[in-house]
Amino acid sequence: MVRDITERKRAEEELKTLYRLGLDISSSVNLEELLDKVSTYIYPLFGTNTFYIAVYNEKRNTLVFEIDYEDGVKQQKLEVSLREADGLTGWIFKNKTPVLIGDWDQEWRRYPIVPLFLNKKTKSYLGVPIIYQDKVIGVIAVQSDRVRTFDEKSLKLLTTMAAQLSVAIKNVKLIEDLKMALREVEKSYEITLEALVSALDFREHETQFHSKRVASYAVRLARELGVKDEELKYIYWGGLLHDIGKIGVSDSILLKPGSLTDEEWEEMKRHPEIGYRIIENIDFLGPAKDIVLYHHERWDGKGYPLGLSGENIPFYARIFSVIDALDAITTDRPYRKAQSFTKALQEIRRCSGTQFDPEVVKAFLRIPISEWKKIKQEVLEVRGELSKQLYVTVQLAAEETRQLLGSR
Repeated sequence: MVRDITERKRAEEELKTLYRLGLDISSSVNLEELLDKVSTYIYPLFGTNTFYIAVYNEKRNTLVFEIDYEDGVKQQKLEVSLREADGLTGWIFKNKTPVLIGDWDQEWRRYPIVPLFLNKKTKSYLGVPIIYQDKVIGVIAVQSDRVRTFDEKSLKLLTTMAAQLSVAIKNVKLIEDLKMALREVEKSYEITLEALVSALDFREHETQFHSKRVASYAVRLARELGVKDEELKYIYWGGLLHDIGKIGVSDSILLKPGSLTDEEWEEMKRHPEIGYRIIENIDFLGPAKDIVLYHHERWDGKGYPLGLSGENIPFYARIFSVIDALDAITTDRPYRKAQSFTKALQEIRRCSGTQFDPEVVKAFLRIPISEWKKIKQEVLEVRGELSKQLYVTVQLAAEETRQLLGSR
């Protein structure tokens, strides 16, 4: 009677533990996090700190021992070709069959394997395949230095755990594959943006790669201001695209070496809105679009196109306006020669609180001039040759866009 009650309580505790495990691993977003969580449940359920989880890598046809503990000490990750996996793990995987060995010395010969544990402390072993939709995707195994540690109940328990694990592994792999695909898409977008924007820069700035340079500057300042790594892409994309609206401004105005007339200046001031109209429906750009529309707004409200002031100006645009000024001062323009970085820092400091957000300027001034020079040089070194064909293509696109937008 007492034994039955004890067994029932033990079974109830195991069910509760498995339930908690299911909840715990369902929130995992990567494989390492998932398997680390699983590891914490092994000892409470099986009374051992020696275990491993091997996951199949289909692309390389290997078994990767993602988690491997020996007496509670984490071992180095190991990857084995499936063709060479001739131990118990490989046998379990290939035969889709669990293995329960109560006394290693007496029972291992029942399996046509290379006895990898003969010189180790393992006395009993339990391993089961991790199966998802009738396909083996890995193996989970527990080991003990005592004989008869595991029994049929242990086998059922580990099989249940493996079933939970199979769904969780597939879920995190889907998440990881999706993230990788998104990174590839973003990289593809970025390369395309860089090529097209470089062609636009060629129109106004010859081969100085203005947009790539200010995009790189802006990322450095954003880091100084604590912008999260995953958000930096929006700063970079916004920097690349900030002047895309100039595609709708005629060459006679854009390249004019002298002062603009009032009428010409009004047309030039339209480029942030033109640029925003071009990209407003491109969802993946997200807050990068704020830089395009608002980078000529001023802290004191005297900017354009909307006359926003203070913190009403989106943060990324406030960052970029400082960078745009830095590059404007330190590069040649049709109406004047480039000035030094020292002069640029002095001018930006002077305009803090009027043209620029004071907190952004403080962060900007913390960055040594040597870093700005280094970024500028790195952009120069990777600029390459701009394709004439690409330039012609963009020129035609510019003309079509100007006609659509009703510009001269």
